[in-house]
Amino acid sequence: MGATIGISVLAGGNYDGIMNTFGISKSGFYYSRNRFLNAVLSSNELDIKLPATPDDWENVRSGFAAKSANRVLKGCVGALDGFFQLTMCPTVKESYGFPRSYYSGHYQSYGLNCQAMCDSRLRFLLFTVIAPGQTNDAVAYEETGLHEILNELPSGLYVAGDAAYILTEHLLVPFTGSCRLDLDKDSYNFYLSQLRIQIGASPCW
Repeated sequence: MGATIGISVLAGGNYDGIMNTFGISKSGFYYSRNRFLNAVLSSNELDIKLPATPDDWENVRSGFAAKSANRVLKGCVGALDGFFQLTMCPTVKESYGFPRSYYSGHYQSYGLNCQAMCDSRLRFLLFTVIAPGQTNDAVAYEETGLHEILNELPSGLYVAGDAAYILTEHLLVPFTGSCRLDLDKDSYNFYLSQLRIQIGASPCW
């Protein structure tokens, strides 16, 4: 039951609803939740880690290739995106003198820029809380150091990102603006978007 309670919490359930569903006390809820989270965090099998060997990268690549329509994009080894985590306004001390750097005009809130990359089965390969919320994804991506790792990959392997990132040999992004009127570029956008969206069609394990 502890695992079910923990998964319910991670899925967004609140403790009132979970307590009523499972017929447990408030202290029982917190005990079960904390035990589950500690087990997850201490599990080596669930570690968030980038592929370490050529075979590891090949396993990720083959998973994405199988999801690409007509196998058009065969070299993808990750889907990268940014995530804005809402927070309270940090103090001057907590923000090293720059609390406004945590304020995002786009989200109209204070927060943190997180960068994450998944494989074709929705498993995290990278998750970083990397920068203040005002930081754009392209800058935050550079701060992760991931670009240095990707630059060492063989030619033909790449990560799929959105238009917030800068196109490189190993990071593919969609065309924007009037470029999308070109049929070839529009087709490229379709296949790239389809590949990034498609990872939502599989279970996590």
